[in-house]
Amino acid sequence: MLQDILHAGFAGIKRSWGDNISSLKLRYQQMVEHDQPSRPSLFSRSRYDRAGDLGIQQLYAHQLTATHQSERENRLFLAGITSSETIARLMSQHDPQSLLTEQKLFCEDRLHDLAGCWVSEEKVVLFKTETSNETPFYRRHGESLSWSTNPSDLVEPGDALDSAALTACCRGDDAFVYHHLSWVRAGTAVVLTPHSEQVFPLSKPTAAPVPHCITLEDWAALTHDTLLDALRPLVRLGQKIGVLLSGGIDSAALAAALAELGTDVVAYHIEFEHPSASEAYFAQAVCDALQIPLHTVVGSTGADYLTLSSYNAAPHPYGHPALRWFEQIAQKLASDQVHVLVTGRYGDVTFGPRESYVLGQILRDPVPLRDKGTVLLHTLSTNWFLSDIFRSIFASHSLISTRTLTTSGQTPQTHARQADFLIDCDLEKMKTIECCSDFASETTLDFSPQDLAVESIWRQYQVRAVHPYREPAIQAFAAHLPDSYRLIPYQGQKIQKPALRLAFAHRLPAAIVQRCRGMWPNAVGQQFCLSQKDLLAELLGKPETILARQGIIDQQKLFVVLSQDRFIRANYHTLIATAMVERFLQTYQKEGVRIG
Repeated sequence: MLQDILHAGFAGIKRSWGDNISSLKLRYQQMVEHDQPSRPSLFSRSRYDRAGDLGIQQLYAHQLTATHQSERENRLFLAGITSSETIARLMSQHDPQSLLTEQKLFCEDRLHDLAGCWVSEEKVVLFKTETSNETPFYRRHGESLSWSTNPSDLVEPGDALDSAALTACCRGDDAFVYHHLSWVRAGTAVVLTPHSEQVFPLSKPTAAPVPHCITLEDWAALTHDTLLDALRPLVRLGQKIGVLLSGGIDSAALAAALAELGTDVVAYHIEFEHPSASEAYFAQAVCDALQIPLHTVVGSTGADYLTLSSYNAAPHPYGHPALRWFEQIAQKLASDQVHVLVTGRYGDVTFGPRESYVLGQILRDPVPLRDKGTVLLHTLSTNWFLSDIFRSIFASHSLISTRTLTTSGQTPQTHARQADFLIDCDLEKMKTIECCSDFASETTLDFSPQDLAVESIWRQYQVRAVHPYREPAIQAFAAHLPDSYRLIPYQGQKIQKPALRLAFAHRLPAAIVQRCRGMWPNAVGQQFCLSQKDLLAELLGKPETILARQGIIDQQKLFVVLSQDRFIRANYHTLIATAMVERFLQTYQKEGVRIG
């Protein structure tokens, strides 16, 4: 189908996932036409080569000039998964502006993980739907334009990575190191011409009106139906669906919904040998209740933790301990020939508490008076200070912060990532670095730089990650969920996501629905750092260490940190993040990229 709109010089289309899904993976490369060197064109003729078997993951085109060609050529390139009907509508349009005016283009299909570009002789339209895992990046040089979903494709000789952003990455922050690139925001289209750049919002679905002043039980029933509706397109794929099951309510609810829809579903769980981090009991309880198979992968904390094969191709540093474990899951999925993995990501910000929790707002919420009274009464049983409770009623004072369920004055100091071996950088310059906090990046559902490394792993093993909680239909529904039903204090506990818990309480074991406390994931990262001190010293303590030469690491302080276990435990997150940044720089040093 897609071949019909592509011209000579373009090849490499790959169709898979059955008749209803077009799955393409394209990589643009500039091709110089020696037979027509003086041909005027807004875009030089390009070709794309197949770079894999699943999903358009990398887009690259080159040389936008200000000249105009009378012969009009429209070319469409897509990244992601959507129905063949949506692709047919996209291809039937002759004007890239129709991407912005066709209101139902991205809304009629619930499965519309889509990004890409529309190339004509006059303009380029880069677009990204709300749910796409791919982000188009682009850069301009005067009247020249290049773009790609892999930012490293756009690196040119003499480019410099942002040293302040690299320092932020070493601290575990989600900072973008390619300061010379722009990107397309989720849910928008960018129309580029040689002399202009305009951003337009893509249309979004609107949720059906919710009855006024309904109970928590009613919200739970609506949540159940909304989640099932959002997952039905996955059922129509006719494939085995993997679920990354942690043992928490977010992934457990997705597994329950898929099982209720009759999907061929299999759960994958990362197990840790450290008992304080193990959630195997909860994962097994979910699978027993739903009668679905469970595949367990033991998360590595050995020497291979920093030598994973996928990181050699990662386009961006990754500052979280979980990267190696994602690769292990991807390897297991590939061996099982499972190509779709559903995750519970974004569940916290969709059904959990917002950035603030103010009792004054609770009293104004459209919920029954009985429920308001229950909330006020049970706040007295929590660890919130009585003075904060009164301030929250009368002075719009939040009882929670963005990091914990306590007020800012009660936030433990241990939540700060300790970095005793990093050299303090220019604080003013650090303020200019755009970092995506854990809460902010998930709240906006937008691009997270660290996701580039994770996506490179899924890509290598031909796995497509799907995050249903960020589906526009679910987001539109959850936007109406009152604060009263996002966090409920009850008998000394603070119950998060009560509507989601009740939605699948009839299918999940009580241990999952009533679970309020997580495990201690810090233990696994600490275990790695304690057992691999020599590996960290070898990577970060040598004279040729890039981060040391750039004045980011103080190696004397590093050896002090590595000399005592208590210092290692305190600095484990930044030790891992810094090691991964160093590995990233070693890869890019071979390509002649500077740091500055």
